[in-house]
Amino acid sequence: MHRGLRKLLERRRDERRAIIEEAVELSNKLKERLGEVTIVLYGSYARGDFNLWSDVDLIVISDAFVGVPFLERVDLIVDLLPPRFEVRCLTPQEALSQFEKTWWRKILREAVVVRDDLHLLS
Repeated sequence: MHRGLRKLLERRRDERRAIIEEAVELSNKLKERLGEVTIVLYGSYARGDFNLWSDVDLIVISDAFVGVPFLERVDLIVDLLPPRFEVRCLTPQEALSQFEKTWWRKILREAVVVRDDLHLLS
């Protein structure tokens, strides 16, 4: 393999690893705030095909979202989110329902489970 290409691939692998580490750090903060959580990295960073403009897609699953209107859930955690992190906040029941859908099953096959305190994906 050409040395320049090898260096580029190493840099991309390092960037992906750094994003996953940042997601793990975020998951620790989310657990402190919300209690037990399941955190899933999906999309381009999970697959490894991200680019300069890619955001970091996370699913945050917590019982703390029960009874909170869907559009207000991110307000509970927005101050913890690093730049470029986009979250989808679900209750455990909503997540289990969504994960039955074909589209979500495909996403989960490519996803990185960052934390699974709720044992939804183990």
